[in-house]
Amino acid sequence: MNAHWRSTQRNMFKVLASLLLFLALCCRTSLEESGNHCYRGTCNGTSGGASSFPSPSREPQLLQRDVDAVNALLELVTPRNFLISITAVGCSATKHTPFMKCNCDNSTNICRVTKINLSGLALSRQLPAEIGNLDYLEELRLVGNYISGPIPESFQNLSRISVINLSDNHLTGSIPKSFRNLSQMTEINLKRNNLEGPIPYFLSEMKSLTILRISENWFDGSIPREFGTFPALKYLYLDGNFLSMGIPDELGNISSLLELSLNENELSGQLPQQFGNLTKLEELYLSNNLLSGKLPPSLDALENLEAFTVQGNSFSGRIPDFISKWRSHQYL
Repeated sequence: MNAHWRSTQRNMFKVLASLLLFLALCCRTSLEESGNHCYRGTCNGTSGGASSFPSPSREPQLLQRDVDAVNALLELVTPRNFLISITAVGCSATKHTPFMKCNCDNSTNICRVTKINLSGLALSRQLPAEIGNLDYLEELRLVGNYISGPIPESFQNLSRISVINLSDNHLTGSIPKSFRNLSQMTEINLKRNNLEGPIPYFLSEMKSLTILRISENWFDGSIPREFGTFPALKYLYLDGNFLSMGIPDELGNISSLLELSLNENELSGQLPQQFGNLTKLEELYLSNNLLSGKLPPSLDALENLEAFTVQGNSFSGRIPDFISKWRSHQYL
């Protein structure tokens, strides 16, 4: 009698456990499907699990390569008990997910990830190589995390990307040669990392680049003369590195330049006469270098200059009279 009762109890527990598991799966599926809807033109979204659930054929879906790449990035989120992942139907018409956006083609029912912003989410470890599979990505912002290691060579596949902001991390190594393929770039921000080596001259081949900020790293060597060929650059920040030798005359050819920061380096020699060609320049920071000589009279043409710092150098001579003609001189 007791043996029969124990057997009956075990069977009852199995049935109850199966029922609870079934209910859990139903709830999970219901929650995922309720939070995932696509709308025309763009799609955004997350789900609480990594599994893909089938959706109606009329609903656009992300390519699996995009799903895998985004989830590889999300695995860097810490603490690990904060689990988050996306699925192929991770799109929402009413609830915009702040970290991801994508475009959908209703004629093919295919969505592709175009923007990712995982700033300030305590991402750690190295960037996954799978990020190179996001070949429709236009913007990548991973600011203020703990990402370490080198920038993956797979970035060379991001042929549509225009904005890369990896500032305030712990990246090491150099700017990879793969950046040479990123012809659509408009903004590169790598400030406050541990990148090193010479600044690559091929960055000047990015004809649409308007912002280059690589401050507070460990770059050394000279400023590439090729930088004088930038046709659209407006903001150039090279401060807080270990750049040496003279400032190349060619920088005076960047007629579009609005702000130039060369503070806190080891630059020597005289200020180029060609800086007088930078007539749109509004801010010029040169403090704490090894510059010497007199301020060139050609600076008289910089009538739009609002901020100008030269302290911590070895300039000689009296302060030129033309400084008083500048629109505003907040710092000297």
